[in-house]
Amino acid sequence: MTELLRLKQANEFIKVVASCGRRFFHYKGFVSSFKLSSSGNVYFTDCYTKCAINTHASACSDEWDGFTSGGTLQRFVEDLRDYIKNGQLLRLWYFCQDWGDGFRNPWGYGEELEIVHKAASNLGIAE
Repeated sequence: MTELLRLKQANEFIKVVASCGRRFFHYKGFVSSFKLSSSGNVYFTDCYTKCAINTHASACSDEWDGFTSGGTLQRFVEDLRDYIKNGQLLRLWYFCQDWGDGFRNPWGYGEELEIVHKAASNLGIAE
């Protein structure tokens, strides 16, 4: 599978995440998205600031200025970047309500998390 196909799948997945639950990556009708630069870097466009963020920059770098979704979602964006670049699948359990041993997921989506879980599985971006 090519980077462009994985990019398309990641963008479809972001749309699902933005359409339900707490609607992460959505702001006033704008949904965040990924794009590939001519040099092959993955950029993430933030839904609030509309800044294009180089996801290959260090998490502590000023290059993440303009990212408004917090550290947990930043790591999620990095995971999607890795999927786009090299096909590294996300873990399907990450989109489950109960992680076991009394730990619950950080999504706060309630029952709508099942929509995200199914999308991750159906799009083939998680195992």
